Amino acid sequence: MDIYLENEDVGKYLSNQFDVINKMVENLDVNWPHYYVVKKLLEEAQIEINGFDKISYEQSEELKHERKIEKYNNWVEVYRLTNYHFSRYTSNNISYSEGLFSTLLALNNMYIHDKNISDVGIIGCGPGRSVLDFSLAYPNATIYGLDYSLLSLVLAKKIVSSNEEKIEIIKRNDEVVIDEINGFNRKNCKWGMFDLTKSKLKNKFDIVVCSNVINLMPNHKETLQKIYNMLRPNGYIIYADLTGWRLDRKLEQQLLCSKKAIKENFESFNFKTIECFDGGPYIEKDNQDNFAFYKQTYYIGKKKER
Repeated sequence: MDIYLENEDVGKYLSNQFDVINKMVENLDVNWPHYYVVKKLLEEAQIEINGFDKISYEQSEELKHERKIEKYNNWVEVYRLTNYHFSRYTSNNISYSEGLFSTLLALNNMYIHDKNISDVGIIGCGPGRSVLDFSLAYPNATIYGLDYSLLSLVLAKKIVSSNEEKIEIIKRNDEVVIDEINGFNRKNCKWGMFDLTKSKLKNKFDIVVCSNVINLMPNHKETLQKIYNMLRPNGYIIYADLTGWRLDRKLEQQLLCSKKAIKENFESFNFKTIECFDGGPYIEKDNQDNFAFYKQTYYIGKKKER
């Protein structure tokens, strides 16, 4: 696994992840039914960190992010997202978020699908569903799964890139049932620890896919600039996010709060709009009986040269 961080940020990031994961290991109860499944995931994350033996883990303050970003360092949230991303491929054979992933692919297939695409960046990839989808859409390209959460990357790499069978996935709010999924053995994927708020990648990707990520960022305008910088000339952004529900946040986090605002702000960063529309709801299952519904808005644009 790679690290797409500036040198001065690597030690802080790894130190933070190292401390958080060790605390989770310490807090596991050996008598808990899921003890061995979670312990294995955490140990695999420790191995990834320890692989960077030239890094000195200097004690420092944790990276300052909005709480909603930090929560994705926790195995509970990682497994919750994994169920949403991949449940259609398990014995459940059901998915509440299929509309999101199929729409991202549909936008690609309608407006891009170019045989000359060589590098696709999935920003905030989480457990890796879009990495899987675009690795199948572009089998001759390299698909980069980039995320702030090391645990998400470890699990995503196992599910998408390995041929391991019966990878265990814990169901949220379920004390005993574990679902299983087989690895997809996709060999055209790379995985990297990444912080979008600090990214200095330039001219790296032909396509950037970013879904349900920017709403978590502390400053939307800075984030749009970073995405613009990542794209090569004439590169594409495929974007989706939840809108209409964040008006209690700081002003710099409200920038992309509607379809109109999304279109106008991408265009202000010199993107040519191809399509922008409100799609179906994004659904999350709160518990056995209750569901939460959010409006999902989609944008696809092409980078213009300034």
